[in-house]
Amino acid sequence: MIRDAVSEDAEAISSIRVAAWQAAYGNFMPADFLKSLDPAKNIDQLRTRLSNQSAEFFVKVCQRSNDVAAFSILGSPRYESNSRTVELWALNVLPVAWGNGFGRLLTQNAIECARSADFKIIELWCIKGNTAAEAVYAKAGFKPTALDRVSSELTGQPIHETNYALHL
Repeated sequence: MIRDAVSEDAEAISSIRVAAWQAAYGNFMPADFLKSLDPAKNIDQLRTRLSNQSAEFFVKVCQRSNDVAAFSILGSPRYESNSRTVELWALNVLPVAWGNGFGRLLTQNAIECARSADFKIIELWCIKGNTAAEAVYAKAGFKPTALDRVSSELTGQPIHETNYALHL
């Protein structure tokens, strides 16, 4: 079941993000950085953002039984783009739930939300070599664009990302 996230989901979302990053990004980010991730960090800010969602930032969660197993964040692009573009900022699935279709469901939901909000393009950035994520996005119809970026601000180590887009 996919639903809008609420402020009470902040702890689950933060815990999923940390667990997913630690499980998926070992080949891309320094081990010390991944170990230092703390689900409690910025939890109040996340709770506030979840209480005040808008077209610039909205979060969906996917539940498994009564527990949140995955989430996605759609919002205004965090880089220069045209006004009819929305960015899939994040899509994280609890590692114990990988392979159960939550990533596919949330990707399709993000596409449907973008369409219904009359966006023309949905874009995302994916770490190069993250083959599991690349496969989910390719199956949903996303294509790599000519845009790549490298940043070391977050981790102190260069992270190479590719931009993907889907024209709606």
